[in-house]
Amino acid sequence: YQKQTTAADSKTTTPQQQDDLTRMERELQTLRLTQNNFENTILILLSRKMEHNKQAFDISSLIRQCKQCAFHKIELYLHRENGDHAAVIDSYLADKDLRAQVFDYINNLFYDIRQEIQAINSSNNDQYVVNPHPNNELVTPQNRRQSSSSASSASNTKFIAVVKIVLT
Repeated sequence: YQKQTTAADSKTTTPQQQDDLTRMERELQTLRLTQNNFENTILILLSRKMEHNKQAFDISSLIRQCKQCAFHKIELYLHRENGDHAAVIDSYLADKDLRAQVFDYINNLFYDIRQEIQAINSSNNDQYVVNPHPNNELVTPQNRRQSSSSASSASNTKFIAVVKIVLT
C-alpha cells in the first residue's frame, strides 16, 4: 500500500525534515565560503606568479577552467590582464556577489579613458615645433601664435616646392 501525497501533504514538513533542511542549508553555506576562500587563495598565488612571468601561462586555458569551476574572481583578473573589457563585464555579471561592482568598473573605465584623452590633448598643446625658417629655430607654444603668419607663408612655399619635386 503506497500513500498518495496531496498538495496539502507536500506543504507540511515534519520537525525532522525541517532540521534536515536547516542542516543542509548551513552545510551549503559552509561549502560556498570554502569555495570562496579557495578561490581567493588561488587568485593571490596566480597574481604573484603572473607578476614575474606572465608568458608562462596559457591564459585562454586558465579562463576556460575558471568558467568551468565558477571561479569568477580569477576569471575577472585574467580578463583584466588581457585588457578584454567586455569579458570583464561578463565576469562581473556572472557572479551574483560581484554584480553590483560592475557599475564601479564601468565608471572607472570611463574615468581612465577621459584621463588618457586629456593627457593626449594637453601633450599635443605643449609640443615644440621646428620653425620652417632657414635657421630652423624651435618655436614654443607661446611663440607659435606670434610667428604663425610669417611661418605659414614660408611653409606654404616650401610645401609647394616639395610637392613639385615629388610630382616630377
